[in-house]
Amino acid sequence: MKGYYKSGNSLLQAFAMFFNHLYEDSGLVFINANVPALKQPLSPLFLKELQSNAQTSTLVIQKSAELEEQYHAQIKAKAVNIFMFHKGGRYLIEPSESGDYYLKNTRQRFTKEELTALVSQSPELFSPNVVTRPLCQDTLLPTVAYVAGPAEVAYFGQLKPVYDHYGITMPIIYPRASVTLVEEKIQKIMEKYSLELVELFGDVDAVLAKVSEQVSEVKVDSLFEAMETRIIEAINEARFGIQQIDPTLNGTIDGTIQKFQQQIEVLKQKTQKAQQQKEDISLKQIRKASMHIFPNGNFQEREFGIIQYVNKYGPDFVKWVSNEIVIDKFQHQVLTV
Repeated sequence: MKGYYKSGNSLLQAFAMFFNHLYEDSGLVFINANVPALKQPLSPLFLKELQSNAQTSTLVIQKSAELEEQYHAQIKAKAVNIFMFHKGGRYLIEPSESGDYYLKNTRQRFTKEELTALVSQSPELFSPNVVTRPLCQDTLLPTVAYVAGPAEVAYFGQLKPVYDHYGITMPIIYPRASVTLVEEKIQKIMEKYSLELVELFGDVDAVLAKVSEQVSEVKVDSLFEAMETRIIEAINEARFGIQQIDPTLNGTIDGTIQKFQQQIEVLKQKTQKAQQQKEDISLKQIRKASMHIFPNGNFQEREFGIIQYVNKYGPDFVKWVSNEIVIDKFQHQVLTV
């Protein structure tokens, strides 16, 4: 890492050098899309987007409305879906009511003619946003298949009519593999407390309560279940006599039972919390396992980078994972390290 992310190297250069090291035998090619020569073929696309009068946005909105009956939309289109580099910054281009354009959050204004000339003559000053990025990608490098994560699969679904609008062939979208890595120390914690992996993908509080019951001499669930049963039985035994006195009190009896159950549940939760504090060591292990398996309530691939594993297991870890993953198994996979 230090050999690549160092003074004199840009973030882009460091990133490419580091990952070229990790995947040195893979044939992976890195391209800087901001190289002026690569922007020239994109000039017609930028020009069409500028002159389309928000048609791209309309197409995305229409398709999104259709998909949102079953799926959550991933991208929101803008009136103009391109940025412009200006005085060291990158700004979204927005149309004004007068028919001209301005750079968002600046005072910079352009007439339609001025901006059209810039797009035609200096396309290196422009770059795509999330809507037009795939179109630029497939203009520069016509793509047969695109390996996409879940969010990308979703937003490509929104872009099909946009590809048709631009006359660009949309690639086949191939879902990438999704993996959870279980390290040996975490596996041992799971075995110690008889936990299934799927439990750590859920509510950690439920797992903590389960483990707390295992390691405690007092079984809280059984204790309170017995208490609740005895109280309800006692009230129901008194129900007959109470009804003999005043039949209208039957609803009050049911309400009393409900209030007792609510109070018992509050007392149970407080007892479980006190018990958990008492058994802190065991519960720390569970929290550690949960944070490893489902960090911050999310999949590892959303929270962890490869660096921590490479630091721990060495650069060959990448090759090991690549060999273990089954790329045509469209289910979440679990790999034990």
